[in-house]
Amino acid sequence: MNNNDIIIIGGGLGGLTTGALLAKEGWQVTVLEKNHIVGGGLQNFSRHGIHFDTGMH
Repeated sequence: MNNNDIIIIGGGLGGLTTGALLAKEGWQVTVLEKNHIVGGGLQNFSRHGIHFDTGMH
């Protein structure tokens, strides 16, 4: 079992940025994300050869 100082729920832009900043300051950070990839609203996907950007507008 890991020893974590901070657990962040959500691997979107805010969670990843916060985690990176805290880790840079020396905290042990774990980011939990429900989806199979991180990115939240910054994700994109392809269907039938067509690329969709679902990110911030």
